[in-house]
Amino acid sequence: LPLQPLVDTVIGDGQPLISLAESFDSTRVVASTKQEIRWFDTNTWRQVARSTTKKEIRGALFLPDGRLLRITDDASVETEEGQSLPLQEGALTAILTPDQRQILIGTRTGEVHVRSANDGLDAVRSWKASESPVWRIAADPTGRVVATDSDDVVLWDAQAATEIGRLLASAYPVFSPDGGRVAVISEFGYGFVLHIAETKSVSIERNLDHGTDAVTSALFSSDGSAIMTTAGSLLRWWDVETGTLLYRRDVGEEAWLVAATRDLNCITANRLGRIESHTPTSSVSLHATGAAPSAVVYNLSKGTLMSSAYDGNISVSYTHLRAH
Repeated sequence: LPLQPLVDTVIGDGQPLISLAESFDSTRVVASTKQEIRWFDTNTWRQVARSTTKKEIRGALFLPDGRLLRITDDASVETEEGQSLPLQEGALTAILTPDQRQILIGTRTGEVHVRSANDGLDAVRSWKASESPVWRIAADPTGRVVATDSDDVVLWDAQAATEIGRLLASAYPVFSPDGGRVAVISEFGYGFVLHIAETKSVSIERNLDHGTDAVTSALFSSDGSAIMTTAGSLLRWWDVETGTLLYRRDVGEEAWLVAATRDLNCITANRLGRIESHTPTSSVSLHATGAAPSAVVYNLSKGTLMSSAYDGNISVSYTHLRAH
């Protein structure tokens, strides 16, 4: 069954929110405007702290110890009490590796910087990934293979800081749950293709042709046997091994994938503020706020779905689906 909303909470004061993050212990949520970070207690949904900056905030993510990594024109780490530590100049993007041990930072000068996620935030290594800015970074489940998105998608051995291979004229890398495959979006002429490549050799195994429909997102299913894509209002399910189109649903509006929940279940969001849960045969609306969501956070273990919107609201739904 798709997700079902049980409770809905909305907070906010009208200032557009651009990012949302949940702490690892689920006691804090941080929402950011362009120049302000706001901390909320998830038990009361009251604001408990805030900090401001003159630089435009691009995003924020929690570290395992409860500190926050804030991305502006640089990367800095701050605490709820207001303490701040500069980390990296020229940062454009940052992620925490799936094992939660390291921070990967991409810069406008095309570099990747790796730092430990421990108390000292020690510098581990860095390398030049591109002459162009690193817009996005992804990591396989072990954190040993890293994909950078600049003019091309390049796969790297993160420990040796050496190139494994590249996928030309592609973007938005996504790893399979076992790390054995990576999917990227490419545009050729007047058509859009999703490439699925084997990670070790970076050889393309499947080309999923979407015709003239621009592919806006892709996610592997939880078991890695299928991949879901959005293009316009169409949500598609593909068999990873054969490249066969399994299912297709028209979700009504241009949408993008937020999460792969379980089996072939997934969650999408669209510009009208509708966040929906889908199976290949049914759909259920989770939020319908009327404002475009800026970020969506899904916690499978708790069954909570949070979204921030450009109208300044944070919406929270509790769903029946839990991890098993």
